[in-house]
Amino acid sequence: MPLLLRFIRKSRWYGHEVHPWLPAGSLQADALLDLKTTANGLSMWQIKDDKSNLKQVITAHATTRDHVSNSDYAIFDQQLMSEIDVKIKYTMGNTSYENANPWHRDLPELSAEKLMGLARVIMESADKQRFSEKRVLGLLKEAVVSGDIDLTKLKDGVKTRISGLGLPDMASP
Repeated sequence: MPLLLRFIRKSRWYGHEVHPWLPAGSLQADALLDLKTTANGLSMWQIKDDKSNLKQVITAHATTRDHVSNSDYAIFDQQLMSEIDVKIKYTMGNTSYENANPWHRDLPELSAEKLMGLARVIMESADKQRFSEKRVLGLLKEAVVSGDIDLTKLKDGVKTRISGLGLPDMASP
């Protein structure tokens, strides 16, 4: 069964073990900032069961950023969405990494209750991980060198960091 990935900030998902004032099993309010909707929908990424496209999705997300930074994410079984009556809609991603764009998904028509259901899924069932800034930068460089990403289409902050890594001459055969 495929997985779903949502980019988050891991620190917003810490529970009682980090915040003693938070009752066990409760979600801190700041976690909801990672679930900011647009037109009652939420952007997600589909990840293959074997996670073979995870690096591409992390890289695609990094191409949308102003600067290279850590990439925190929550990944969980896509089937959990049917348990909370959340629809999954295929929508092409809009990143500079065109090969990864087909893995983009939207969760449309979200009510506050469904959004809280998603928050519970992330809190209770998701594997919350991080790709370090250094690793993200390496993935971006790799994709630029391979030709999967056009360096000129990246935002200045990202472009400057990648260019500073000493890219090979892209014009030579």
